[in-house]
Amino acid sequence: MHPADFTERRHYHQHLHEVFYFLDSADYWVNGAVVRLASGDVLVLEPNDVHGALPVPHPVRLIVHHLPKVPGDKVEVDEDTIAPEPPEGEVLR
Repeated sequence: MHPADFTERRHYHQHLHEVFYFLDSADYWVNGAVVRLASGDVLVLEPNDVHGALPVPHPVRLIVHHLPKVPGDKVEVDEDTIAPEPPEGEVLR
């Protein structure tokens, strides 16, 4: 579970796919776009997809599965080398 206003540093995984099942609505930053997720949505990230949780005003319950499970696969991204937040209104659903 992510607490209210949780922010996650942007990162990617070199080898694994990451599958999220959302029990609550959430916003995620994925490859330069804000993705707005609703309860019941599934988000599948492939290796090298840069992503991170964005703050929302409520706790977010989610189930995360890594395929395959690869310890040490997470690579944090220098925030200065990636695209800035998309302009207001550019939200994917």
